[in-house]
Parts: sequence; C-alpha cells; structure tokens
Amino acid sequence: MRREAISLGIPILLCDGRTLLCACRSHQDKGWEEAPWTVTAENVAKWASQEWIDLRAENMSVWRERFRKIQEEADYGASDSSSRFDRGMYLWERDGEAHIRIDPGEMVAWVLIHEFRGGRFDAYLTSDSRETTKH
Repeated sequence: MRREAISLGIPILLCDGRTLLCACRSHQDKGWEEAPWTVTAENVAKWASQEWIDLRAENMSVWRERFRKIQEEADYGASDSSSRFDRGMYLWERDGEAHIRIDPGEMVAWVLIHEFRGGRFDAYLTSDSRETTKH
C-alpha cells in the first residue's frame, strides 16, 4: 500500500510527524508540491489533512473514534433493513466471525455523511435550517 500511495503522488507522514515519504515526480499537480515549501506546524497540519496519509498519533485517535462510531452504528442497525438509516444492516459487510470488513469507499461515504453533513436528513434541509438544526 505504501508503494502504491507514493507512486500516485500521495505522501505518507510518519508517526514522528517529521518524516515524509514521497517520490520525485515528473509533474507537480498538488498545491503542497509547489516550491518553495514553508514548513510550519500549520502548513504540515493543512497538508496532512488534505492530501497526505497521516500516521501521527492524533490522527490515529480520530480514526479509532470513527471506527468506534461505525461499530456502534453497525450494531444498532444490524437488524434493520428499512431505509430509516443511511447505513442499514446490509451496508457493513461482515466476515465469518462477524467482524466488520473495512471498505474504503464506505469509509469515505461515512465521513462525508457524518462529518460533512451529507446524510439523508441533511439532504432535505435548507441552508437556513442547517445552521439552526442540531441532530
């Protein structure tokens, strides 16, 4: 996976927060690739959140919490086959031991729904009601 990411131009920021694995590429098509680099904590945080694989402890904590919420949601909706939930019983595929299989596309969808308000409930809200509605 490391080789594939790097060959596609996706750098990997290692857990030390200082080591970046990346490849020299013939064309630069990412904003952070433009010279000169001004390496500051703010820029590293911005680049890591936008286009890098971030293996720092704080980012791993975010992912652990996401997986916890997904597990909770999958357990809650495991017996519901209705359209009531964005994610019902058939979404999170399980292996023979009932462990959830991680599907990258479903992870992206989950993040978009839960963190960027892309879920079914939000689809019917106007921009005014989104600001005042909490769910």
